[in-house]
Amino acid sequence: MFDAIQSLHENAKVVHRDLKPDNFRIHDGKVKMIDFGLVTDFLDKDGKHYPAGDIGGFLGTLKTGSTKSL
Repeated sequence: MFDAIQSLHENAKVVHRDLKPDNFRIHDGKVKMIDFGLVTDFLDKDGKHYPAGDIGGFLGTLKTGSTKSL
């Protein structure tokens, strides 16, 4: 699972923001991620990380929710 998360982060330059067991599948011996409805960028147009702490509010359900950045 960690390899799938790292691959998404490094190759697509996004953060999934809805990590939970239901959003992982195994296909052809590889772990795949699904449900990209809450994906967001973590880099600005110059390739720099957005500042930490820009929290906009709660996103998701209480069990698997996240604070929303940006």
